[in-house]
Amino acid sequence: MMDKIQDAWEDETDNSCWYEERWDDEDLRTALENAEIEVTVENVARLKNACICIFDEKSVRNEMLADMARIIFKR
Repeated sequence: MMDKIQDAWEDETDNSCWYEERWDDEDLRTALENAEIEVTVENVARLKNACICIFDEKSVRNEMLADMARIIFKR
């Protein structure tokens, strides 16, 4: 993951993108395992469908960025 972040940072054609998250079915399988729920194709699909939009709300993340800016610049 760090390599992708570094590559994006160094790529002059896309220097505005400095962070990207990618989730795949393995993440969903791991979540099911951690919740002690049977890992099946159906359960993975059901979880994926329910999680499609959970990261759309960015206000908390934007506030985290502002908090970090305040810390760094002592404001």
